[in-house]
Amino acid sequence: MTKDILLTQFIKHITFQKKYSNHTLTAYEKDLKQFFSYIEEIYDLEDLFLVQKFHIRSWLLQELIPKLANTSVHRKISTLQSFYRYLMQHHELKVNPTSGIKRPKLSKNLPKDIKVHQIDDIYTWFIELLKAHEDYENYRDFVMFMSFYGLGLRRNELIELTWSHVNMFRHEILVLGKGNKERKIPFTLKMKTWFETLKEKQNQYFSLENSLDQPVFLNQSTGKKLYASFVYRKIKSIYAQVGIQGKVSVHSLRHSFATHLLHQGAELNSIKDLLGHTSLASTQVYTNVSIERLRAAHGKFHPKMNQEPK
Repeated sequence: MTKDILLTQFIKHITFQKKYSNHTLTAYEKDLKQFFSYIEEIYDLEDLFLVQKFHIRSWLLQELIPKLANTSVHRKISTLQSFYRYLMQHHELKVNPTSGIKRPKLSKNLPKDIKVHQIDDIYTWFIELLKAHEDYENYRDFVMFMSFYGLGLRRNELIELTWSHVNMFRHEILVLGKGNKERKIPFTLKMKTWFETLKEKQNQYFSLENSLDQPVFLNQSTGKKLYASFVYRKIKSIYAQVGIQGKVSVHSLRHSFATHLLHQGAELNSIKDLLGHTSLASTQVYTNVSIERLRAAHGKFHPKMNQEPK
């Protein structure tokens, strides 16, 4: 069986059985094609059942480790491990060449959160921009930014959002998250107004009928849904406009959503549900409570421990 057929079968498996996200599917397919090209070019090897551990180690040492961050190397090894586990289970592969291959340890660096005053600066910048040029593109970017921050969406969740997912009457959106898990996120009256205005502008700009199947956020040039790199560049451009620098990203807004809710007294379990996390431990990593706030909470809820001894 050719490697192209095996790759196609594997992608179908993780799409329909494992229900991986579109982002993960794209990354896994790209990683495997890179590995296939390497072993074919360097070792003249096309039969994936003949791959041995030294082939993989060679790829790591020659192509990955010298050039890529630990996070990228970690994912590419995970891709190969998933692929060869699939071959063991479904194609009677006898020996798993990824056995014993260790992934590099990852530091638990959290994404940089955007401070409340920086969110205020961006909001003010948008309001001034819309006063001068309230066209479809600018208004879409405004609602997109506020949706990331106000709803805690992942990038792909926002891209896949359609108007059928937005319930104006109940003030909530239905989000299809990782593993096709659904969750509902409430939104405010103010955001309802933003969504309604965006829908009007979208219909006028593209001469659309009032279709619920349309994505909420459309590319102004093509009239089709946004793609990941486009969203990334837009958000980075917004940061730049107000002078926010450093390692900030689209995901920083999701992190800020959780952190700011926690600092305002929201329960951790509620934040977990809003983010669509399965494990509370994942939410605790995102929220990153400061030691100062922990000390304050300790003083508030354990007054006996903070009294001077008599």
